[in-house]
Amino acid sequence: MWAVQYGRVEVVVELLRGGAAVDARDGEGWTPLMWAALSGRVDVVQLFLSQGASVDATDDDGTTALVIAARIGHRDVVAMLASHGAKLDAATMDGDTPLMAAVRYGHTDVVIELLSLGASVDVQDARGAKPL
Repeated sequence: MWAVQYGRVEVVVELLRGGAAVDARDGEGWTPLMWAALSGRVDVVQLFLSQGASVDATDDDGTTALVIAARIGHRDVVAMLASHGAKLDAATMDGDTPLMAAVRYGHTDVVIELLSLGASVDVQDARGAKPL
């Protein structure tokens, strides 16, 4: 996952050409798409999606790339993942959804994006809390 974390797009391309698995996982279950979502690199996210990356893959805690992008505040990545069919209300093991993550970290632009895409304001987390 080093090439993704350090934004080495040309290296990522060559590794994929060389047969690297687009949905490979690291020790915590993160995929390259998750690392790209964390970095906010829309170009790398698009590359992985075009290579067939699983948009709703989860890590060991049930976190998806969409939750990661919402948590960090990468609105453009959120929009791209959603346009490729990411489940807007997919929840982590704690019941954290992308909308809840964006609300918690104060990313108003991501909240607006998720709401415009149809994210539910009524989903509850493991403690019964809702985004409001």
